[in-house]
Amino acid sequence: MNREFGRGIAAALLSLTIATAAAAGPAEDEANVAPWFERQSLSVPTWARFIVCHGYGCAFRTLIALHERDRITFAAMMKANNPAAERAGIAKVVQWFDKRVAPQTGTGKAKAKAGGIAGDSTQFDCVDRTTNTAGLLLVLSQWKLLKHHRIDPPVSRLAPLLGGAPHSTAVVTELISGKKWSIDPWVKNSGELPDVTPLDQWLAVYR
Repeated sequence: MNREFGRGIAAALLSLTIATAAAAGPAEDEANVAPWFERQSLSVPTWARFIVCHGYGCAFRTLIALHERDRITFAAMMKANNPAAERAGIAKVVQWFDKRVAPQTGTGKAKAKAGGIAGDSTQFDCVDRTTNTAGLLLVLSQWKLLKHHRIDPPVSRLAPLLGGAPHSTAVVTELISGKKWSIDPWVKNSGELPDVTPLDQWLAVYR
């Protein structure tokens, strides 16, 4: 077989694999994250009905709707030819979304690593952050803007330095390599890019 022809077939098969996985993604993605939303007594979000959690443990719930102009903005950020570029796009979407909802939620000055008793509606804990990020990822999937990743269930780790409380994060997995990544905005101030970290490294912190 001609080497260039063989490379062309391999590239076509890779593209087909990614396209097939992405096409089947939304239903699988929703099934993966639905239990997390059930634990928060929330319905699975859609672009038309998205509840932003804030105030620690989802004590405050602000209903918003995303629109076609939001989809266009997300699509521009999510243009990517490889998984690394797509993860960078996800980070930009999370950052932009913080600013998009801040006027409605009052969370424009939310601080990194905030934690406490429910009642301060201006702040996020990791449950809020994980819920919002998982929901945002699901909207990207519903809009077929995830081409190189699927959404996995959120993951928690022990955090002795935080008094033993668990710390949670949203997770995506590369379709081809199977490598898992943490998308964690809780460690950053509102409106900053979230940490995007290999999940095994994320899990190793505080253990």
